[in-house]
Amino acid sequence: MPSIVIASAKGGVGKTTLAQNLGAAAAGRNLSVTLIDTDPQFNLSSWWDSRRFHSGLPLLDLRQASLVELAKNGLGFETDLVLVDTPPVMDETGALTTLVEAADYVLIPCKPSPLDVESTRVTQEIAETTGTLFGYVLTQAIARASMTEIVKRTLVERQGTVCPFVVHTRQDFTLVANQGVGVTEVKQMKKSAEEIQAVLSFLLQQVGFFHGGHLADEKGAVERPAR
Repeated sequence: MPSIVIASAKGGVGKTTLAQNLGAAAAGRNLSVTLIDTDPQFNLSSWWDSRRFHSGLPLLDLRQASLVELAKNGLGFETDLVLVDTPPVMDETGALTTLVEAADYVLIPCKPSPLDVESTRVTQEIAETTGTLFGYVLTQAIARASMTEIVKRTLVERQGTVCPFVVHTRQDFTLVANQGVGVTEVKQMKKSAEEIQAVLSFLLQQVGFFHGGHLADEKGAVERPAR
């Protein structure tokens, strides 16, 4: 039951988008998934609630809790994978630190800009202090932009593991956020789906998760669901 906390002190970097789409992709590989929404805006919960309008989609478990509540109760959920969506916090209460210490991995989203790189230091320091494995994934990148590679090198120099796969800016992610589906569940969103599947495979390898003796395989997408 690997637990992955998606965290960044900065808002708008794609934490909820990753939780939604990685959760859907993992469920598409026949993994049982628990999504935990600790963000007071509850955007992940709204997305999950919209899934009831569609039939034939893999089931996802959802829990709501504040950071303080979750830090107190722990991450002992009986599913193959736990993904925690967190709000942008500097961790004044210490709850995020407690939560990170209980997790198997911290995924830190970062947009390819110098300001965003600087904002990730807080989360990296929390992971390093607790001894929890962590890594970066670049999000909302612009195709063929030189800044993406510059930011990658900067994060590597800071002793961070950087996911070799980048999630680019596409309208696909906005569309699925309103529909309750993931990009891997829509055939017309092939490029976005490939990126999410690649990031998921990277994460599962990082936490050493194997399903049935091998890394959980990708599964084909379905036609775009109708509301």
